[in-house]
Amino acid sequence: MWGPSFTVAPPEDRWGKVYTAELMEEYGRLFAEATRKTAEGSLERRRVELMRREMLEPLAAERKAFAGLADRLAKVNFKFGSGKPLVLKGMAARNKVVLENLRTEVEAEEHDGGLLVRVTAYEPRMDDIVALERDSSDAGIWTDNAVEVMVDPSGARREVMHFVVSSAGSWADLMHRKDSSKHWKNDVKWNSGAKVEVKRLADRWICEIAMPSSVFRDGLPKKFPAEVFRNRVLQNGKAKDWYIWGPYSSGPCDFVNFGTWEISK
Repeated sequence: MWGPSFTVAPPEDRWGKVYTAELMEEYGRLFAEATRKTAEGSLERRRVELMRREMLEPLAAERKAFAGLADRLAKVNFKFGSGKPLVLKGMAARNKVVLENLRTEVEAEEHDGGLLVRVTAYEPRMDDIVALERDSSDAGIWTDNAVEVMVDPSGARREVMHFVVSSAGSWADLMHRKDSSKHWKNDVKWNSGAKVEVKRLADRWICEIAMPSSVFRDGLPKKFPAEVFRNRVLQNGKAKDWYIWGPYSSGPCDFVNFGTWEISK
């Protein structure tokens, strides 16, 4: 609705197609040549060093960090069935400060060939949480007191199932797909056929998402990328806190940085 806009190329394109290893080597050669052609202490040499410090070195550092991301993500995994739930961690939110590090537990298990995910969100101020009763087409559900569960059954990080469930019991599902241009497209008409149940207790609320076997075309995999995100919203904007599992995910749609779940069958 805003018309044409600029977007940042995804990391795999930035470091695999734009700033390739060959291009970075060429930059290094050009900077070395520029250094040889300028006098020590001259304005020209200072300009070369400025560009090296502000452009080349940050580029090289980001490319190195991306190269090591796969190794780091391989260590971000959780095996359900061990008797211990997965626990979300507080992160900087809209107000830049997590007000309360409330416990949020996640459990998952195989269920009739599908996947059952249970999220328990502890909340000492149950009377203050903000969540309206909405239908699945109401985009406002994203702003409610809610949890989001993302699952990528293929493991290729090209299709991600996304479930949003509010503490009022409203919920929506959609599919994110990466197209040929490497951009993510949101299919809001996708229907998972999942069943969702929400329970509200005195000090917590619990949501259960039962994903049917039909959404797992090749059967429920043993391992797959996944993420859980909690958006805590209280009255009068007094608290808008975020909680997430993965240490490298910047939010619920940072698909390339999801960790891995393993379900014991």
